Amino acid sequence: MTASSEPGGRFLTSAPPEEVIDQEQWAELDVRLERVRAEKEAALRDPGPSWKEWFYFDASKWWIGSGLLILDSWLVAFWFEVGSIPGLVLSVAAAIYLEFLLARYLWHRPSDDPALSSGAFRPTWFRPVRYGRWTPEGFRVRAGLSPETGEAPVHGEEFL
Repeated sequence: MTASSEPGGRFLTSAPPEEVIDQEQWAELDVRLERVRAEKEAALRDPGPSWKEWFYFDASKWWIGSGLLILDSWLVAFWFEVGSIPGLVLSVAAAIYLEFLLARYLWHRPSDDPALSSGAFRPTWFRPVRYGRWTPEGFRVRAGLSPETGEAPVHGEEFL
């Protein structure tokens, strides 16, 4: 590239001559352009989850997990400083159990456990909720929709 100065203080640049593109390259560019156009149309038809859903379903797992890891390390450091091995073992066991319950409460999906997906649900020590609070099924159930399909449930009285 060469540059020359104009009296007004501007710089002009001369670009190298364009390369000659043959028909095969044009056809390849057309195919790529069509693929991009189709991807854009598909993205407009189905934009995906909202930011709220993305945070609850995916991102919050990492942030809450990182926070729990920090709390666990503080707990271990405290008991090492105190020098109590029984306190360390009991508090780490309690913390792990509470973290397990928190994960089940927030992100448990019945598709993960086929025995729970059918029949009546009864909360237990290991399964506090049927559908996690921050799962797609949980959002649908709280909205009054079917957890699997997202449609309004059908009641037998409607057909009488």
